[in-house]
Amino acid sequence: AELAAVEAAVEAAERLAAEAAVAEAERLEAEATAREGVEDAQLAVERAAAAADGRSASGPVSATPTRIAAEPSEEEVASFRFAGVRARPRKGIVAAWKSDETYLKPPGSCGTRWPHLSLSVSVECCERCHIYILDTCAQVQVDDCVDCTIVIAPCSGPVYLRDCTRCVVHVAARQIRLRDVTDSTIRHCVPQCEALILETSTALRIGRWAVDFEGLEPLWETAGFGPAAAATNPHWAQVYDFSPSEIGRNWELLPNSENKLGEQLTVTPAGLCGGSVTHEQQLLAWPCLEEGRTASLDDEHGDGGGGEKLNRDGSWRLQPTSTVAAGSVVEKEEV
Repeated sequence: AELAAVEAAVEAAERLAAEAAVAEAERLEAEATAREGVEDAQLAVERAAAAADGRSASGPVSATPTRIAAEPSEEEVASFRFAGVRARPRKGIVAAWKSDETYLKPPGSCGTRWPHLSLSVSVECCERCHIYILDTCAQVQVDDCVDCTIVIAPCSGPVYLRDCTRCVVHVAARQIRLRDVTDSTIRHCVPQCEALILETSTALRIGRWAVDFEGLEPLWETAGFGPAAAATNPHWAQVYDFSPSEIGRNWELLPNSENKLGEQLTVTPAGLCGGSVTHEQQLLAWPCLEEGRTASLDDEHGDGGGGEKLNRDGSWRLQPTSTVAAGSVVEKEEV
C-alpha cells in the first residue's frame, strides 16, 4: 500500500511538471507572437511613412511587410564580391577580367541592412568598369583595376587599393591605404590627419570628396565620421607617403578648377549588385563662415588670390567673397 501511494505521488508530480512545461511553452510562444506583431506593426508604420513621403527604401510598399533576415543569403554573400579571374600560368588558368560592367551595391544593401555583421566587399581584376559601393561596410578591398571609376561610401573601417592604374576613385573611410597605385585620381574624406597612406604609388592626383547621392547623409554618422564630415573634410590634403620619391613627390593636389566640381549620382538598382547610375556634374557650394557667404575657389590650389586658402594643417580658411553658383549643371552622363 505504501509503495502504491509513492508511485501515485510520483505520477502526480510528473503530470504537474509536464503541465507546467506545456504552460511555459505556450507562454513563450504567445510572447514571441506578440513581439512579431509589434515588429510587423513597426515595419508597417515605417513603410507607410515612406509611402507618404513618396519613397521606399526597400522596394514597393505592400500590404504585408517583409522582415529582414538576420543573416544574408548565399546569393547576397556572393554579391559582396565582384571579381574577374586572375591568370595562374602554373595551374593553366587564363586571365578573364571583368570588362565594361557596372557593379552597384545601393544604400541599404550592406552594413546598414546587417549592422550586427562586419561585412566586407572585395573587387578584383576589372577594366573599364564602374564600381559603386554606396552603403557602409567594415572593410573594402580593391585590387588590379584598370581604367575604372570607383565610388566607395563612408566605410567604418579601412579601404585598401592595390595594383590599380588610371582609375578615378571617390572614397571615404577611417583609413585609406594605397599600394602600387599609379596615374589615378583619389578624391577622399578621412576623419583624421594622414589617414590617406601611400606605398610605392606614383603619379597620383589628390582631391577632396565631392560626391552626393540620396541616402548618403546618414552613412557619415553610421561610419563614425560625424554629420558635417563631407562639408568640413579638413584632412583631405594631408597625405602620408611611406616611399617618397627622391626626385619629386609621388602625388599632387588637384587644382581648384577641378576640385570645386562635384557629382550628383542618381541610382537605379537592379538585382543584388546591378543597375545603372547617372552622373550629374555640378559646381559645389563650399561651407561658409556666415549665411549667404560661400568660399571662392578661383585661386589655384588655394594658395593665394581667392577667398578660400589652405592652412598648414590642411583645413580650409574661408574669407568673404562672391557666391559660387551651386547646383549649376556642367555635364550629365549615364553609366
